[in-house]
Amino acid sequence: MKKVIHSIVQAAMLLLIMTSPFAWLMRDGLGPDATTSYGFDAISKFFITFYWGPAFLGLAILSALIRCAWRTQDK
Repeated sequence: MKKVIHSIVQAAMLLLIMTSPFAWLMRDGLGPDATTSYGFDAISKFFITFYWGPAFLGLAILSALIRCAWRTQDK
């Protein structure tokens, strides 16, 4: 069961990584009223677009917790 949960978390992370270019394109908008952002503003918009950043960070932390739980349980 642990491997299934870890596989699901890893698959969700992979899906988020694969959709990140779309979030990057959508961050400034499309069409004639599109704006360009630079630096920290661009990165913050990228992480908040579709809440991609918080979701990815949450899954990464969950994955790390699962791995730590396996290591302590194996000892």
